[in-house]
Amino acid sequence: RSRFNSQSAGLLVCCSMACPRSRSPKLRRRQSRVPSGPARPDLGPMTDIVDSYACIMPPLDEANGVEVEEKLKRLQMELVKQSHLPTLQTSPEPRCFVDDSSLHDPDTMTLREGVAWSRDAFGRLTWQMDGKSYLKENLPAHVAVQGGAFSAEQLIAAMDFADINLSVLHQHPFLGDLTSLHREAVSRYPHRLRRLV
Repeated sequence: RSRFNSQSAGLLVCCSMACPRSRSPKLRRRQSRVPSGPARPDLGPMTDIVDSYACIMPPLDEANGVEVEEKLKRLQMELVKQSHLPTLQTSPEPRCFVDDSSLHDPDTMTLREGVAWSRDAFGRLTWQMDGKSYLKENLPAHVAVQGGAFSAEQLIAAMDFADINLSVLHQHPFLGDLTSLHREAVSRYPHRLRRLV
């Protein structure tokens, strides 16, 4: 069943009663800001919502202020820290979930040497160790297939979808030096992005 609401400034809003999204905070927030009756341009600005922790980044396997080898070593360390996320052995078949011992020695907790990095057929960053290939599902699929890249334009599209007005860009050591990337993004979209210095 659907419920129709025609009170919102001459717009027709349809919300499915069975759809959990119709009861989401985002939709309720938008509905609460839509005035009833005829449209009134004098109502002023809507409430600003700020995302205080947002990231944009180049592909994880490209140099970005540090050497590629150093960046991949930092990535290896970061993936070890994310032990709560499953590691998928993608080859040889059958595909299965395994522990993180391909990245570090579980007894000494030291990083393994000789980890080889590449991208799979879908563009996801994978590593190879002892003739086996692995990947960790630590990024959303649409970011993973770009080698971990996430542009300012993609962030702003996501902000629009989530009804966010402003985002603060953060850095992380394993991503390299993002200062110039952030500076350029803020200069292109000063009304939507800020950066930490």
